[in-house]
Amino acid sequence: MGFVLKKIVSGFLQPSSLGLYLLFLGIMMSFFRRRRRASLVLLIASLSLGVLSVFSWIPNAVLGRLEQKFTPYESTKPDPQWILVLGQGFSAEAGVPDSSRVNATMHARLAEALRIMRGSESMTMLVSIAGLESIEEKEVWWAFWCESVNLPQERTLIIADAKDTWDELNAALEHMGQEPFVLVSSASHLPRAVRMAVRLGACPIPAPCDYKALQPQNRYGFFIPSSRNTARLEQALHEYVGMVWDNLVNSN
Repeated sequence: MGFVLKKIVSGFLQPSSLGLYLLFLGIMMSFFRRRRRASLVLLIASLSLGVLSVFSWIPNAVLGRLEQKFTPYESTKPDPQWILVLGQGFSAEAGVPDSSRVNATMHARLAEALRIMRGSESMTMLVSIAGLESIEEKEVWWAFWCESVNLPQERTLIIADAKDTWDELNAALEHMGQEPFVLVSSASHLPRAVRMAVRLGACPIPAPCDYKALQPQNRYGFFIPSSRNTARLEQALHEYVGMVWDNLVNSN
């Protein structure tokens, strides 16, 4: 129940959702003479939220603050025994090639984990494969991925039934114990994930990847509205809402 409630609250507070709700309420109130001033305030708020979210200035600033929390991982000697990759976006839908069964975010996380693994002969990769599909389907896909990148599958383990980051970390610690480990996730997600890991008594070494708050590719990018900027702002707000939720629910 708590997991579903968290998703509902997070979805409601996203700029696109909130902007539509404000627009709808503003239009409804415009039909009532005594509520026209409130209607105007709501419509202006909806328009302002839309304008601020489609340009890169605010989304990049808010998301960039999260993404710059940790620097990219550099190999240390001796290397930790474990590397944990947090999961994102697996699908076993029929008619889709195996290379497309995880989204771009998960591809970025796996690529970074593989880069780190290439520099060590002793690390074991522990990967969470998120999604509602069966464990068997996830195991089949994982065998494909290991073969496609020439990674010995015996150097890996998967977590196939975690619902969120808290579940992933708890399941991973059953394998790793309290040993230091490399924690791979999106740069914007790592601050929350590291806080949760430390709260569980773990010793994570952050390995950020999948950066989104990047400079525009041309000089006019700052002045061109884009739905991608809204997505960046939504990602940042999702993480901040997640931090608040974790403090309320998992503080013990």
